[in-house]
Order: sequence, then structure tokens, then C-alpha cells
Amino acid sequence: MQQKLWQLTLIALISGGILSCGVSSQAQFWWNKSPDKHKYNPQIAYLVNQAEKPLLISDNSTVINDSFACRILSLSYLLAPKVQLQLVTEPNTPQIPDNFSDVFLFSPSESLVQRIEKEQNYKTQLAFNRDNFWLWKLIKN
Repeated sequence: MQQKLWQLTLIALISGGILSCGVSSQAQFWWNKSPDKHKYNPQIAYLVNQAEKPLLISDNSTVINDSFACRILSLSYLLAPKVQLQLVTEPNTPQIPDNFSDVFLFSPSESLVQRIEKEQNYKTQLAFNRDNFWLWKLIKN
């Protein structure tokens, strides 16, 4: 009787583990996938992916003690293959080619926004803003 009880307990434990792995693997965010750092990536990726031929620019600014590489890499997994990335380090200003339908800035530093507006004759329009996550759309003047 006691052996049967232990067998049932072991089967329940293994089944629970398999079920838990199945559920968490299908979730976009789970407690161990840093939801505070990446919870808006699906919404941002959706906006960028809607463009016909988008360019996404990001710089090495840090927000919420988060690294540049971590933020852009986690977002890049959700972007469509047609999205081009341009990564910029301070104090460089990106050269924006004319062959893109839409140009976006992903959580840029204030200085990057100012340099692009001044040097490249673009106007910025806020497309997404939640909890220190920003997506700016650039509009040619």
C-alpha cells in the first residue's frame, strides 16, 4: 500500500513538472524571463513589423539599469526578417539611408534624438511610451 502511494506521488510530481514546463515554454513572459525588462517588446515589435521596409535604430543608452545589448537582443527575436537594425554608440549620429519606408528609434538617449533632429532634418513622433520604454518614429521634414 505504501509503495503504491509513493508511486502515485512520483507520477504526480513528474506529471506536474512536465505540465509546468509545457505551460511556461509557451508563455511570452514567465517569472524567470525578466518581465520587467522585456514586457513591452511584443507591442514594440508589432508596431515596427507593420512597416513595409523598416529601419530600427538604437543607441547605447541605458535605462532602468539595463544593458544596451540585452534590450536590443531580446527585441530582435520578435522582429520580422525585413527589419534592419542600426546600432549606434555615443556620440555618433547614424546615417539614415533614404530607402526605408519607416525609421524608428528604440529607447534612444535624449542626445541621440536631438542630434538626429538637428543634423538629419527629421522630426520625431512618439509611437510608444510605457514605463521607460520608448519607440519614436522619424518623419522627414
